[in-house]
Amino acid sequence: MHVADVVQAIERAILVILPGKSVFNVGSGERITVSELCHEMICAYQADLKPVISGEFRIGDIRHAVADISFSEKLLGYHPTVALKDGIDRFVAWTKLADVGEQTIFSATEELKRYGMFGKKEV
Repeated sequence: MHVADVVQAIERAILVILPGKSVFNVGSGERITVSELCHEMICAYQADLKPVISGEFRIGDIRHAVADISFSEKLLGYHPTVALKDGIDRFVAWTKLADVGEQTIFSATEELKRYGMFGKKEV
């Protein structure tokens, strides 16, 4: 999902008057596996990479995701506007402009490990 769709949902939520508190799922409404997303990112970067499935994870990580956006569609009139491939292409373009490199990713992973949010869970 692209940030433009998040902004759209927030703008719509601000304009809707609802009694009490409500929770809205925002997303594409389409299922994608982490593996499929990884493949799309590799293609977008035109990288010669083969993903390694290490078995490591962060607490709360998922194997695939799909947001049930029916409530957001019904009450907010929310509809995603940026397709996955377009969103990835925009993200890749941004990372190249912002000079977000490999070292940034490794630093983020090390910080997650430091806080116990990455790695195999002991049973």
